[in-house]
Amino acid sequence: MSKFSKILIANRSEIAVRIINSIKKQGLKSVAVFAEGDETSNHVKLADESICIGPSQVSKSYLNIEKILDVAKFVGADAIHPGYGFLSENDNFARECESSGITFIGPSADIIKLMGNKAEAKRKMIEIGVPCIPGYQSKKQTDKALINAAIEIGFPVMVKPTAGGGGRGMFSIDNVEDMTNALSTARSEALRSFGSEELIIEKAIDNPLHIEVQVFGDKHGNYIHIGERDCSIQRRHQKVIEESPGPSISWGLREVMGITSSEIIKNIKYVGAGTIEYLVDGDKFYFLEMNTRIQVEHAVTEMVTGLDLVGMQIDVAQGKPLSITQDEINFNGHAIEARLYAENPNNGFFPSPGKVYLWEPHSSEGIRVDHSLSNNQEISRLYDPMLAKVIAWGSDRETSRKRLINAINKTIFFGTDNNKQFLSSVLESEKFISAKATTKFLSEDFQYSDPSKDVKKRMAPLVASFNFLKDMNRLFEKSLLSNNSLLNWRSSGKLSSQYRYLINDKEINYLVYPKEDGSFSVISNNENFTISFVSSKKNSHKVFLNNIQLSCDLYYASQQKCFLQYEGVSCVFENLINIKDDQKIIERKNSIKPPMHGNVFKILVAVGDKIKTDTPILIVESMKMEHEILAPFNGIIEKINIQVGEQVSTDTELVSIKESDE
Repeated sequence: MSKFSKILIANRSEIAVRIINSIKKQGLKSVAVFAEGDETSNHVKLADESICIGPSQVSKSYLNIEKILDVAKFVGADAIHPGYGFLSENDNFARECESSGITFIGPSADIIKLMGNKAEAKRKMIEIGVPCIPGYQSKKQTDKALINAAIEIGFPVMVKPTAGGGGRGMFSIDNVEDMTNALSTARSEALRSFGSEELIIEKAIDNPLHIEVQVFGDKHGNYIHIGERDCSIQRRHQKVIEESPGPSISWGLREVMGITSSEIIKNIKYVGAGTIEYLVDGDKFYFLEMNTRIQVEHAVTEMVTGLDLVGMQIDVAQGKPLSITQDEINFNGHAIEARLYAENPNNGFFPSPGKVYLWEPHSSEGIRVDHSLSNNQEISRLYDPMLAKVIAWGSDRETSRKRLINAINKTIFFGTDNNKQFLSSVLESEKFISAKATTKFLSEDFQYSDPSKDVKKRMAPLVASFNFLKDMNRLFEKSLLSNNSLLNWRSSGKLSSQYRYLINDKEINYLVYPKEDGSFSVISNNENFTISFVSSKKNSHKVFLNNIQLSCDLYYASQQKCFLQYEGVSCVFENLINIKDDQKIIERKNSIKPPMHGNVFKILVAVGDKIKTDTPILIVESMKMEHEILAPFNGIIEKINIQVGEQVSTDTELVSIKESDE
């Protein structure tokens, strides 16, 4: 039995913070690694030691096996915890750790290779009698072989990379005509994300549940399952909300799935934490894949069992037997997790790298927030867009759900686009409440209506008053007359100021007059609003808007730009009057701009090409995903302003198109 004294975490962000917490609980030393640009990240601050491993490009840092092992040897680490993503399911990394005399906290390299490859894993499951989805998992990988397999299986089918996960390179195909393009894109994403182009084809199951079972094995022949998690709420085949226990799983099915999962890891002599994923169709379940690592959503299992799964990983890796038997596992209550992503739900969930101006997670009974965020942090386009996980526990599902909604609504995130309000809407939907949501819920059944539009219209007069106060204070400070707030300022009413905001795609003016009683009169489109301030504490304010008292949070990112949150809904205001003309974004009709920051991965057109509406023009890669930029109208390519590999932003003019009727 080996005993650790120092563990290196080969990861970043919230999972690195989570691992450090368990390392500290055991009285061990932690070592963080970081890429350039991550110097101020929380996992770096919290670790006992930290070392830079290279540039921000993941291939030269977080995926650089040689560099990570060199650092581990240099600091004298006994073990490496890979977290999830990056090198966590890389059998070569596990093998190199073993060869270097450093313990890899996870299963053996051979098991990772077997179960990390979807084709090999499926062949193994068929061999031992586990139910599997009909499909094609041959090493023959020509387009013809894969297309013929899809025809034989019958459409619709799923195209999946044999390696990796997270929905990357995965596509649902309804007809043979779409297969060639899907195979090309799937191979491309798979190669860049996982280092392998190999694909499998599976029959697409209509409206299944996505259920996974947490499993654990040790080096002494002990194998347990620790309940299931329902991960059916997904977009782009990536999980958004997870919960435990599965609300639609019967006790009989739960028992069979648990026993089957334990038998799987016993058969392959699995050591460490793992997850067996299934698709559930009625009372039938089918093996989907195995994740040979800790999962993003492990927190919901910890909340209902009281176990420290990361701590158990560390114990098992040291050769200790599992500290709990199957019969000793107790489940208590219900837990739901929501993933906060830097993405725009109103724009196809496009990733939204950018700045975090203000982050204040909510804390209350039954709430846990796993994150690595800090104020003024830059969210890089190079990494996964997940920002944080908000988890709620309750004695029953409804208590958990209500606590989670409350926590999300009271969490303040001012900065880049995110899915906070989208999460609340999903949790409040009838299908989620009744536990009838399947994997197709978000893509086919759920209609998201952005509540920020109504809030922005209602709160604009209030923001104009705040802007007036801020402007007056700034002028007073410049003139050295006063540094005090204008809350108690009096005037004859002649002083006024005008502000202009974009409200539901229309520029609307707001004229602000201070009144002698300390309140403000705001006039817009012949409407008159009265605003008076009750109290302020940091960014939180109580005010009267037309004799109705309300509370809101307000944060200024600049003199002209501010974020407001009211009743859980956030929106951004920018005063358009005082923005210089050369700072305005001027949209040209014939100029195409990307909807997100990223890298130009592929240019699909040339100057002079005739194109039609929705013709793919180029592919931009952002946050590990490929996004096609489509032509908005018929035309001719006049100019290409970028090249492959170039970094672009939402202001970059990619190509110029001359519109035509053809």
